[in-house]
Amino acid sequence: MKKIEKVINLGGRELKLTTGELAGQADAAVLAQYGDTVVLATVVSAPLKVELDYFPLSVEYQERLYAGGKIKGSRWVKRDGRPSDEAILTGRLIDRSVRPLFPKAYMREVQVITTVLSVDMENSPVDVAPIAVSAALAASSIPWDGPVATLRVGHAACYRGRASGGGLCQRAVGVLRPARRNTRRLRYLRRQQHAGARPR
Repeated sequence: MKKIEKVINLGGRELKLTTGELAGQADAAVLAQYGDTVVLATVVSAPLKVELDYFPLSVEYQERLYAGGKIKGSRWVKRDGRPSDEAILTGRLIDRSVRPLFPKAYMREVQVITTVLSVDMENSPVDVAPIAVSAALAASSIPWDGPVATLRVGHAACYRGRASGGGLCQRAVGVLRPARRNTRRLRYLRRQQHAGARPR
């Protein structure tokens, strides 16, 4: 397989998409890296074994504890439990984004699996996974009218005590959480862009 790598700048960081390196037996596989957050998206299709009256698209978003550096001792049960609520919702987010873009007449079984390989605790894999899936579908031979993309956007409600209509595009997850305790951090982030102050 020929390795192909594309890099773009998104929100002041590099988003790197690589194909031809992993999962060679899949129809397409894309490794997406944003900061030190890495997500692998694989896409496979197969003929239907039985006739169905709906499009059999399956989307899975898999989180792994090792992605965050959590590898526990021998007494810990290493079997995977049920997906978290966030993993289920992320899978649904990807499904709702890509499903309408398949041709209505296309009735082959399609399976999309995204696996979080690494998380840097600053860039969310939830933002990277749909982009990786979009690139994998575009690189495959499956007919699909994409691409799609995701972008995390926040709003700095106030700057130096005054209302500001400024938006923050593709920033760190902790900065963009709409919690009251992060209001000061949003303010300092805005100030950092203007005056070079470090966020607390």
